[in-house]
Amino acid sequence: MQGVPACWLHLRYLRGGSFVIADIVKRAREQHRLTQGGVVDRLAALGVPMLKTTYSKIENGQRAVALDEVPALAKTLGIPPLQFLAPLDVRVPAATAAPTVAAVANMTALRARMGWTAQRVADELAAAGHAITRQAISKIENGDRGISLDLGFALANVLGVSIERLCSQPICDHCEGGPPRGYTCNACGRVAS
Repeated sequence: MQGVPACWLHLRYLRGGSFVIADIVKRAREQHRLTQGGVVDRLAALGVPMLKTTYSKIENGQRAVALDEVPALAKTLGIPPLQFLAPLDVRVPAATAAPTVAAVANMTALRARMGWTAQRVADELAAAGHAITRQAISKIENGDRGISLDLGFALANVLGVSIERLCSQPICDHCEGGPPRGYTCNACGRVAS
């Protein structure tokens, strides 16, 4: 990947490529002088069992990282969870809520706010190049299916929010995630910054 501008890598990833994640994971593992087996052992100790072959596929860009796996991988490799969403030289703050739970809650809230059905979300995702069925959207919202990073980026794009916003603390229907300066939302308790 040397010689390729970082902005191109980030744009390529936003179009669904997994190689940026693979590069981040591999470089972080090598910086910490861990073997793939060592990473797998640490993940298991954190409650995220993974086969060494599965981890190897992540490093080779052959398998997407599920949002549920991001916190454990980040802790194991010593990088902020949202670092998985950008090239290594970009620093982003850690998420404040569990990524999958927040992404599902925010996806559901945004979809309802926009008046979209699950079919509409599936159609918009398909138009953006990420084929998915209405049933899969329903399974995600019911907690029966996870969200990969690729799908997370596609959802954020289709719903008109950043990936950071999609994966952060769930959006409040009352204040929409940000009460006016000097106020506190009575529904979610969030204080304006």
